Amino acid sequence: MTAGRGPPNLSPLRDLLLIDGLCDTFAMLKALLSRRTFGAGLAATGLILPFAPARAETVKSGSELKVIELFTSEGCWSCPPAEAKLREVADDPDILALAYHVDYWDYIGWKDPYADPAFTQRQRTYALHLRSRTVYTPQMVFQGAFHAPGSRPGEMRRELGRVDQMERITVGLERPRRHELVVSLPAHENAPTSTVLLVTYDRERTTDVLRGENAGKRLTHRNVVTSLSEIGTWRGQAADLNVTIAEERALPDTGCAILVQSDSGRIIGAAAIDMRS
Repeated sequence: MTAGRGPPNLSPLRDLLLIDGLCDTFAMLKALLSRRTFGAGLAATGLILPFAPARAETVKSGSELKVIELFTSEGCWSCPPAEAKLREVADDPDILALAYHVDYWDYIGWKDPYADPAFTQRQRTYALHLRSRTVYTPQMVFQGAFHAPGSRPGEMRRELGRVDQMERITVGLERPRRHELVVSLPAHENAPTSTVLLVTYDRERTTDVLRGENAGKRLTHRNVVTSLSEIGTWRGQAADLNVTIAEERALPDTGCAILVQSDSGRIIGAAAIDMRS
C-alpha cells in the first residue's frame, strides 16, 4: 500500500502545484491565500447575525481542541485504513476529527456521494500554505500547520503530540435554541487576523460501494463534513457571534464546529457541539 496517492491531471492549478521550483508561479498563486480562500464559494448553512451578547444557554462547549482534517475519497483504495484511524479518535473529547471527501477520484468508476469541489479547493489551498507540490489521499492536516499521509502507522499520534506544543485559544460554543449557536471569542493580545469558520458534519455515514477501487466494500465514515462557511473575522477582540443553523443541519445525527483559522492557515482555536443534545 502506498502512503498516499495524488489525483489525476484535472486543472491548470493542479498542474502548477505539481511543478517543482516555479517561484514565479507560487508568487502568482499567493494571492489566493487571503483569509477568504478557506471559506470562499462554500455552501452557506444559515443566516449570520451581527455580533451580539450571548443568551442563556441550554448546551455549551468550550475547549482548546486539537484538529485533524482528513482528505479522503470512497474512490481511493488506500483511504479506508486512514478513515479507520480517524474513527479511533472521533469520540475523543480533546480532538476534533473531520473528514473532507474530495472529488478528483470520482472519474475512476465510483462517484463519492459526500465529495464536494469546495473541499478539494480547501486541500489545494493547504498545499500552497504547507509548500506541498501536490495534493493526495489520504492526507491528514493537523491544526492547519503540518500534514502527513493518513495511512502511515503511528503517524497520527506523533503529529498530535506536536499539536500539544502549539498555543491555542479557548473558543466557547453555546446552543441556546435548537437552530441557534453563540460563538464566544476571547480577548488575546497580538492575535493574528483570523477567519471564523462554521463547519457542519454528519456524525456517521455508511456506504455500500458498488464500483471502483473499493467495489464490494461497506465503508463507514465518521464526522463527514457537509458544509464550511465563513461567519466572521477575529483580530484578538473579545466578541460573541450569533449564528442561525439551517433545519437540515440541526438534526440529531449531525454536529457543528467552529474553526478560528489565521491567514497563514494555522488553526488557532476550535470548538464543537453535538446536535443530539
